Amino acid sequence: MNNIVLIGFMGSGKTSIGKIVAKMLGLKFIDTDYYVEKMIGKSIKYIFEVYGEKYFREMEKRAITEIYNMRPIVISTGGGVVLQEYNMNLLKLYSIVFFIYAPVEKIIKNISFDTKERPLLNRKDWVSEVKELMKKRESLYYKYADFIVDTTDKDIEGSAQEIVEIYKRLYSI
Repeated sequence: MNNIVLIGFMGSGKTSIGKIVAKMLGLKFIDTDYYVEKMIGKSIKYIFEVYGEKYFREMEKRAITEIYNMRPIVISTGGGVVLQEYNMNLLKLYSIVFFIYAPVEKIIKNISFDTKERPLLNRKDWVSEVKELMKKRESLYYKYADFIVDTTDKDIEGSAQEIVEIYKRLYSI
């Protein structure tokens, strides 16, 4: 059986949904951002501030290289994972990729309490930054997704259930 990979914009619910999916299927869960933090021993925010985004992307690439073939597992990726074709090509080798879609209004609401911890939202007008980044990345999410889970009118449990149902149907579980 293949991995389940969740892609999507920051604040879309990938980690929360991924943990529930993993629990429902009895699989291991890995969050690539957390994996990078453990590799480096520093927070994502610190890595961005001190070493920069380019260094973070290299560490993200290293993390994905280490975990892409540990299957079956559930992998929640950082919002920018789709920016490197190498990452997505590796992940797609042994994975079913789900784009966790959330409308911009929902994302803004979800991340409004922790924008200081999100290194790409360091402007005063972080809402404009979210909209700008989303515009740049959204077509990539669609490009790499095997399935799209629209969270507009679903909570995290409902979104997780949708993924589990698709996965079980694909593998006749």
